[in-house]
Amino acid sequence: MRKPITLALLILAAALLPSVPASASARAMEVRDVVEVRQIPETRISPDGRQVAFLVTEPSVATHTVTSRIMVADFDRPDRARSVYAGDRVTDLGWHGNSITFLTAMDGADEVWSVPAAGGRPRKLFDAPVPAVPIGGQRFAFYNSNTPAHDAKILRHQWSPDGRSLAFITPHLVKPDTSGGVVYDEAKYGIQSIVEGQYGSARVGVWVWEAGRPRHLTDVDLGPQGGLGPLVAWSADSDRLELAFRGKSWVVDVRTGGQVNTPLSTPPARQSLASDNLSAFSYAANRAAAVRQSWSSPPRLVVMEGQTIREGHNPNAQFASIQFQPPVAAQWTDPHGHKAGGYQIVPPQCRSTRCPTVVITHGGDAARNGFMSEAHEWQYPSQLFAAKGFVVLGVDESPTAPGGPGKDWPETLRNMLEPVTMMEAAVRQGIDAGFVDPGRVGIAGYSRGAEVSQLAAAHSSMFKAVSAGEGGNGTVGYWLLGAQNPNVAERAKQVFGGSPVDPQAAEHWQQYAADLRAAQIRTPMLLQAASFNAVANLELRAYLKAQGVPVELIVFPGETHIFHQPAHRAAAMTQNLTWFDRWLASA
Repeated sequence: MRKPITLALLILAAALLPSVPASASARAMEVRDVVEVRQIPETRISPDGRQVAFLVTEPSVATHTVTSRIMVADFDRPDRARSVYAGDRVTDLGWHGNSITFLTAMDGADEVWSVPAAGGRPRKLFDAPVPAVPIGGQRFAFYNSNTPAHDAKILRHQWSPDGRSLAFITPHLVKPDTSGGVVYDEAKYGIQSIVEGQYGSARVGVWVWEAGRPRHLTDVDLGPQGGLGPLVAWSADSDRLELAFRGKSWVVDVRTGGQVNTPLSTPPARQSLASDNLSAFSYAANRAAAVRQSWSSPPRLVVMEGQTIREGHNPNAQFASIQFQPPVAAQWTDPHGHKAGGYQIVPPQCRSTRCPTVVITHGGDAARNGFMSEAHEWQYPSQLFAAKGFVVLGVDESPTAPGGPGKDWPETLRNMLEPVTMMEAAVRQGIDAGFVDPGRVGIAGYSRGAEVSQLAAAHSSMFKAVSAGEGGNGTVGYWLLGAQNPNVAERAKQVFGGSPVDPQAAEHWQQYAADLRAAQIRTPMLLQAASFNAVANLELRAYLKAQGVPVELIVFPGETHIFHQPAHRAAAMTQNLTWFDRWLASA
């Protein structure tokens, strides 16, 4: 009898993560090493629990490609994995008998393919009954900022518990009526549609494939932003499907195609993990597979059963011979008593002398115990900064600090600038400890981190150089996002009292927004963005250039929010290393 997987076991497994030993002949880490860390985004245990399929992504700077590799290991020997398929972007693994099904665009658009778990030639399971639709990237209506833009005929697929039927979701772009010469209607489409030149709203088809034929059940309208479509799950008796999308759900009777009000039975709760070291879980009865990593260990497969955990395939074995200095967990307290977590890397020489310092922030993920996590670091390679003699502080915002309206405008402004206060507090603690040079401190961040970094330039004298990626702070958020999100205008009214041109609110905006405070900014600023999001920084860039502040805007075509093209990532990292070297290393 199999013993259940306990939460205690999972916590113990996380606590005992081994570090990657560096051999005596270990070489220095390079930009290419950071870019080419291999990730395991999915694991799937076979229904009988005897095999594990998992996906490995393999970036290559030299070829500017990312290979997706499907690998299979016996549960009893998870370290002996075999490759059964390798190609361009693969997602959504599933098991069907002794074969693995997956989505890929082998014929030009995502469809369902199958490959034997023992290895062999892949085959398309069936021809999708719909035309291809552009999805991913900044392309509406099936927008997903972290999915590379490509064409798809199928968005998701899921086998029924009895293995007889396959549910799948198809995309459909509902285009506007242009018979009257109208292309853009702001009541329906976001301003991104203007920038991208793509118009439409998202509708998905719900289908089942059974007895060798597809059968259409129903259509569901998702509106102007359909993402990658709804998640799909079967009822235990294979009679119903439940679709879930952004807080909404639909239950469909598989026999009639009609929508019903009967909810699916609640599945048994899985053991959750009180740690961020394990991810990408999959389960079969009392067995589980997952991906394990830490600040000192790159991603690898692990399997669990009862009280036993075993190491599985390691796609990043090369790091055993590469030098790096694992971060150390840290916590900071700001002058208002708010606390935030994160990490710090203090090179050995900085323990006896003050060193230049780079703060990296993204909001709330610095404290997660991940190996050079691109979701936090983006294109700011902490290990390479440390190797060049920089102290690195990965700083989160305080989860308890107020971030919105206060009792009056001064309190509201203080709340809005709380993240900058926390970044300053982390730096001051390093100064007090003797390893941070107060005259050579920079700050970097993407997305939310870009907003905080630009606010730091506009409101603090502590930071001598800034790099902001894929985002920014200023009135652009009101104009750009407001066209697609009606809540932006209401939020602006609550916080500022109105829009940036409202006489009752204009002064508040001028006291807060980075672009409206450009006259106070003297900090050199590097701006990096995908082609679409570059528009968010054009105004601030123009203002800084007009007053002679060093500013560079670098645009990367065809990129996602978290860059995915290896040569672009390498270039962006090199630019950041050069930028902070220029302004901090010998300041």
